[in-house]
Amino acid sequence: MVWTGTEASVSSEGGTAAYDPVTDRWRRLADRGVRSSAFWTGDSIIGMDSIAVDGLWTRYDVAGDSWTAVDGSYATVVGVPDADEIMSTFLALPRDAGVPVQVLDSDLKPIGELPAYPGDRFFVHRIGASAMWVGEEVIFNIWSTTAPWPEQVWALNPTTQTWRHLDPAVPWGLVAAGDVMLAWGAKSGTA
Repeated sequence: MVWTGTEASVSSEGGTAAYDPVTDRWRRLADRGVRSSAFWTGDSIIGMDSIAVDGLWTRYDVAGDSWTAVDGSYATVVGVPDADEIMSTFLALPRDAGVPVQVLDSDLKPIGELPAYPGDRFFVHRIGASAMWVGEEVIFNIWSTTAPWPEQVWALNPTTQTWRHLDPAVPWGLVAAGDVMLAWGAKSGTA
């Protein structure tokens, strides 16, 4: 779900709908949806395409009620919030290990690069990932596409262009609460 300022947009593989709390009404949006975290850019919704496979991202134009596939195959994309909590810049972790992180604009067009993920050489092929923005960094759960759970957790600070390895406890889930990250583990069962 993503808040657009006037509606809550909810998406799944079955499609996307928007709820207006003022009128207490739902409306169906154009066919297609997102199957991952969604981000509000001020005029569109960004998310991983619910129909495609292999990291295809899509953009929903609210005014035009239409979805557009975006070039680039990424393991994950995360929005970098501005002062109004609107996402106008995105960081995209490529699916191929050793490739620089892409800085994208609100149309998901490349506008810069950050250092590549520096993790273990275990990830010699394609990687999978999930990510979230916490404070001044993006936290990535990164795994090999041959492993079913996150293998490493890294933080990237785009301002300093530095990576740091986080606790090896390997969290499965992450929730941001302001500048704090709550994590829970799949292997150890600890939180």
